[in-house]
Amino acid sequence: MNTCLLNIPYHTRIIRRYSCTYYAPNFLFPPLELMYLGSIIKEWKKGDAVLIDAIAERINLNNIIKRIKEYQPNLLVFMAGLESFYEDIRIITTIKSYFASLKTACIGYLPSIFPRETLENNPAIDYVIMNEPEISFSEIYDEIKNGNLSEAPIKGVAKRYNGKIILGEERPRIKDLDILPFPDRSLIRQRLYNEFLLKKPFTVIQASRGCPFECTYCIRTYGREVAFRSVSNILSEIEEAILKYKIEVIRFTDDTFTLDRARVVELCDSILKRGFKFQWSALSRIDKIDRETLSLMKKAGCKRLYLGIESGSQRILDFYKKGYKADVTRDKLKMIKENNIEAVGFFMVGGIQTEAEFRQDISLAKKLRLDYVIVEKVTPYPGTPLFSYTKDTGLQERTSKWEKVFYREFYLRPKYLLNKYKDFIFNINGVLLAMSRLLGYLLFRQASDLSRREMI
Repeated sequence: MNTCLLNIPYHTRIIRRYSCTYYAPNFLFPPLELMYLGSIIKEWKKGDAVLIDAIAERINLNNIIKRIKEYQPNLLVFMAGLESFYEDIRIITTIKSYFASLKTACIGYLPSIFPRETLENNPAIDYVIMNEPEISFSEIYDEIKNGNLSEAPIKGVAKRYNGKIILGEERPRIKDLDILPFPDRSLIRQRLYNEFLLKKPFTVIQASRGCPFECTYCIRTYGREVAFRSVSNILSEIEEAILKYKIEVIRFTDDTFTLDRARVVELCDSILKRGFKFQWSALSRIDKIDRETLSLMKKAGCKRLYLGIESGSQRILDFYKKGYKADVTRDKLKMIKENNIEAVGFFMVGGIQTEAEFRQDISLAKKLRLDYVIVEKVTPYPGTPLFSYTKDTGLQERTSKWEKVFYREFYLRPKYLLNKYKDFIFNINGVLLAMSRLLGYLLFRQASDLSRREMI
């Protein structure tokens, strides 16, 4: 059976992930969730698949339809981005109009929490895979391949059969992530992906799933319960990435990479003992780093840490249920910089934030000597505690303005540009492209339907 895995085109460069969608002008992740499904097809089903990454390959809908005609798949699987959902469904509806017998399956956060509504309102979709997709997808694959379409429910799946919508019961989380094969990197062209101003080839690795913290605005990767891959399993994937695919930079996409200090130490020690040479970056929390671990991480190749600072206001941090005191931020950033690791700070603007707190956060970002900032508008995502917060239009307009002001005042100051000139001079083409896109965004871009953006 032939399966097409599709990363749907969009009018600007974005990264779709299960939890959210990033505006990504200057970096790009490979579509990890689709690559995992590709490995299920190859390793478990001994089947055939192609992955069309329309974002990375910069191909339009007409070319996608042409490639689907050439490949003649029985099943098309796609990720529906949270912020790009309606445009994604429009494209799938167009594709389905050309291939009436083609079965379609959708993964992603929004269809996972509204599976019945997704099927009722979108007849071009045959299956919704809820939450973790791999095992549920495996059963869908067998149903289609064997021609056993029936009313029998499938755990973790909503499906359409003879005009009826059938909801399967919730599938338990995958506790042992080591059972999953590594994502199939042979399906993509590695050099189409990058992390801002770092080397190529680049890839992403997910070492754990889930996040135990209670941040009111956040969509976790499959829930609050954390499942960890074994260190030996992670090392094997790193080895494959480096030796087989010549990867030089890896982003660990865990919600909080440094959640378990002992595992981080074990992984870093093992990387050093195995002699792996690569740079890597990861997401962390301010309260989940310490000086000794940072030193070991640096020795093991850590180049950059992304940190959810969000705000310097204790009032706001408490409202977001961040669970730590604002005054620890400066000391932790000092530790990172002492270990010569790049620090990227996430800040959130809008919501309950006052103008005085907004100005204080810009000042804080400058004083922390951050290498880069990522500014996000407060967005009440469905399924989060913040969703009940008001969507007042005036607040939204103010938030869009503040987002631009924050970027402009942080990046376009002479002191910052002077401090970064050594990094920039060796990556002049990348920097010029990034700055031109940033300037274009600040000067000309209207508020996008993407509510969450990354500028690096």
